[in-house]
Amino acid sequence: METTDSPLSVWSNRLTASGTPVFARTVREVSTVAAKEEASARDLSEVVSRDASMTARLIRIANSPMFNPVNRGVDTVSEAVVLLGFNAVRELSVSLALIEQVLKGRSHERVTRNLARAFHAAAQARSFAQIQKDKCPEEIFVAALLYQVGEMAFWSADAEEAAAIERLVGSGLPAAKAEKEVLGFSLRELSRELAEDWHLGDLLKDTLDGKVTRDGRVNNIALGHSVAQAIEEHGWSSKQTDAALKRLAAHLNQPVAAVEQLVSDNLRDALRIARTYGVDKLESVLPVAVESEPPAAPRAPETVVQRSPQEIQLASLTALATALESGSSLDELMRLLLQGLHQALGFDRTWFALLTPDRKGMQAKYTFGGNADNFLGSRRALTGSRDFFQVLFDHGRAGRHRPGDIAAEASYLGWIAPGECLCMPVKLNQKPVGILYADRARANTALSDADLDTFRLFGMQIPLVLTLARHGG
Repeated sequence: METTDSPLSVWSNRLTASGTPVFARTVREVSTVAAKEEASARDLSEVVSRDASMTARLIRIANSPMFNPVNRGVDTVSEAVVLLGFNAVRELSVSLALIEQVLKGRSHERVTRNLARAFHAAAQARSFAQIQKDKCPEEIFVAALLYQVGEMAFWSADAEEAAAIERLVGSGLPAAKAEKEVLGFSLRELSRELAEDWHLGDLLKDTLDGKVTRDGRVNNIALGHSVAQAIEEHGWSSKQTDAALKRLAAHLNQPVAAVEQLVSDNLRDALRIARTYGVDKLESVLPVAVESEPPAAPRAPETVVQRSPQEIQLASLTALATALESGSSLDELMRLLLQGLHQALGFDRTWFALLTPDRKGMQAKYTFGGNADNFLGSRRALTGSRDFFQVLFDHGRAGRHRPGDIAAEASYLGWIAPGECLCMPVKLNQKPVGILYADRARANTALSDADLDTFRLFGMQIPLVLTLARHGG
């Protein structure tokens, strides 16, 4: 049993802490949810929704043909959990956080190779699982994607030890031996340590341990990586690839010719899947996939395409994540957030009001739509314990509110429009800081539960924006 001071533990902690605050927090919080036996889909959804970039990518993946062949619309993390399952979303979230961090890290040839191998092997393993009618091929895909988590994390870090390992490998020493000589452990062992520390699931840990299971799930992952490695390092016409294909044919009980075609198709799909994750430029590492791609169809004349609410939501959250990472000002971040929410759901008016320093009133700090310019900067006092906004601060959460829910006081004029509206109290470190509001009063169109989910998703980004802006990103 490893002690807390072992080289493996030291490196695991180092890699977790070396990422951006968003990455470190996301891995920690998702891992905490994973470790709780009583954790619910709602717990996981709330954690994931705090990371705008992860949320946007997860929703994009959940709507992709690979994960959503029936084309069921997924607009929220909660819907993604229902569609893909708790375990798949949990591990998918960590893989997204890791891949995003890897892409930001040191530009190294090995990082590109690791990513290419991960997507190639994951596409293969998922296909094998589908043939065997696995209950959740998505879990197989994510476990295969994270199989080299230690390698990806290490080579994306700016580690002094990397150069020493490269020199030894260049002199002819096998990679695993070079890693052990420099680090005291292999990167395969680091993958196992991270899988334990980040609670990446028993399936991945069993695969890294080399266990054999009756259901064949571990074998699907191991064979996915074996086939991918043989093709990438030795090419199609090699004895290594022939041997890997024969082992796979026996595992799937399929003719070798059929398996060869299957593997070729999967190799082509790997590039498409990687692009869905936001990873491109893997063609130089997987040239075989490009050779068999059909020629591109002639491009039609460009036309103006009306973006769907889901596309606007994805683009807005992605833009917000980029702005967060680049250290944009609080005003710019809040403008992006409110504008994205306003446009994604077609609101007539959207505003965010901050509590005044004495906590006895509110001031409209950011507004969109309606009489935004006139309303900006407006102040109102909290009139007591029965004040609608005070009740929200004390006991409320994001919800739909109708005229009957709100006292018809003159003090609300200009703050709440006639008809239904959405309101959400925003808290930072468990303390109220403001109110997020939106309505469609002029359009007079109904607000749905899906609208509320999206509204809540955007609102959950505000504490993150306030925290990072306060600490300079």
